[in-house]
Amino acid sequence: MAYIVGQYNHNKDSGDDGSYIDLITSGTVRRRQNQSDSGVIGSFLNPFKDECIQLGNLSTSEYYYFRCQIKRLASEQIFYVKLVNYDASAAGSVEQYIKTITVQGGKPDEWVSVECIFHPIVQFDCILFQLQRTLDDYRIAARYPKIAYQELGTINDVIGMKIASDTKLLKIGVQSHPGLVMCINGEEIHTSRSGIYEIKNGVLPVNFFSVVNAAKENTTTMQDWMDSIGSQSVTIEEAVEAGTITRDQATAKYEAMNNRSFFGTSKTVEIDPFILDYMYEG
Repeated sequence: MAYIVGQYNHNKDSGDDGSYIDLITSGTVRRRQNQSDSGVIGSFLNPFKDECIQLGNLSTSEYYYFRCQIKRLASEQIFYVKLVNYDASAAGSVEQYIKTITVQGGKPDEWVSVECIFHPIVQFDCILFQLQRTLDDYRIAARYPKIAYQELGTINDVIGMKIASDTKLLKIGVQSHPGLVMCINGEEIHTSRSGIYEIKNGVLPVNFFSVVNAAKENTTTMQDWMDSIGSQSVTIEEAVEAGTITRDQATAKYEAMNNRSFFGTSKTVEIDPFILDYMYEG
């Protein structure tokens, strides 16, 4: 068979392109009791709870791109990001580890952006952020991180869309800016500081390739959200002082404000420019 070489160029004039990723617009922010740590503080049983977002069933035939922002606390936060079923009893204790994220302690008004690509090996319905607990969680009070869930979508294969269906690329070369996020055979790959990435020995056929970018927020911004949280906090404190709600009720309301999903907000996906050089057998 003959070898076919070609080049696919996504230039800066391409503008918004939703063909690379199909955004998921629904997700329910939840908090799930930690399945392995009771969190005894003093003589009181105070079970630790982990932040999570519950979704529809995630397909085992899709690759997903996920992005969020986590607010810095005074102390370091280490998260084990996992796929789980929110109702653990429904599927036993099956879970899938995705990655470990470390958010260094710092200024309380700073947020850290986190992104990842994952592929469910069985059916799950929840992305869980399990916080590694420290002595302060036991001795003082349990920490509840603030997480803004910003984007989740299924990744589409550029090979099938832009080149030829049912094709495996034997060699590829990608040119773009440093740090471009790609999905190659289901794995999250970033271009190096040179902005170039190559697979050129033909030993590893590429049967799935795509590029993912954070979607551009058109409506709510992080500052809008922070302003909204601030105004709600004042209202809750005023209600406590007036005796309208109890301190326990106020605590529950504060906890409910730790997380926020932006999945349903208006967005457009603008893919960064890149050039893909490729070769396959035709």
